[in-house]
Amino acid sequence: GEEKYCGDLGRLHGKTGTVFSGGSTCILRAPSLAYFMGSRDFHFYGVDSSFEGLSHVNRDDTDLFGHIFQVECNGKLFRTNVPLARQSEEFTVLADVLMRGGAKIQVHGQGLLPYRFRQARIKRRNVA
Repeated sequence: GEEKYCGDLGRLHGKTGTVFSGGSTCILRAPSLAYFMGSRDFHFYGVDSSFEGLSHVNRDDTDLFGHIFQVECNGKLFRTNVPLARQSEEFTVLADVLMRGGAKIQVHGQGLLPYRFRQARIKRRNVA
């Protein structure tokens, strides 16, 4: 629906452009835009997709994001919620697409998303 919505806005204002989907969060959309603009070297900080406190913003936001749960990744447990777990899943797909297009990606941190990313890289190396 994004393409139709943006197309309708473009026709309304007499402009055309490109629609960037990329995922459910800015962490997933920004790299697509940066890649389109020519960037190929990506470093991600603070995108853990998990947390140790009450929530990812250190307050109880269960009403906003639903149930907080633990997820296991290669024997390691992470505390997360649905939007952050989804971000971690989608990031793996996005990173694979960008790297196939020549991008270099480094994810810094110790949370679910960086851990998953590093595990996927190890798996890719062992398969290749």
